[in-house]
Amino acid sequence: MPTGRSAVDDVQTSDNPGEVTRAEVADQNIDLYIISQDNGSAHPLGLSVNSGASLSDIYFPPAAADPANAKGFTGNDGMAPVEGRFVHRFSAGDTGQYRRLECRLEPGEAGWVMVLDTDPEY
Repeated sequence: MPTGRSAVDDVQTSDNPGEVTRAEVADQNIDLYIISQDNGSAHPLGLSVNSGASLSDIYFPPAAADPANAKGFTGNDGMAPVEGRFVHRFSAGDTGQYRRLECRLEPGEAGWVMVLDTDPEY
């Protein structure tokens, strides 16, 4: 149980596809990130603790929603919280290079949203 959480009698369910491959707790908000894999593609699920009393979903916009960010995306990707950011890494097509989309967590209308921060190609 995360420290500071006052009630844990609620049940969270999700229809994330594939099999869970990793789960991590990250940052001061006690955010929980669960990554599943299905047919070579990673699928994130995130939950954030609100004032130690409730959980909110974290919305992850799909990479394909923005053609500029999805350039070269063919699946076979990876995702993880890294140094205060959420990182989505994937092959940039036939170039042999990779794209690394780094997102930060921001408050949204009814929960939390991952917002693109940087998109270096290497």
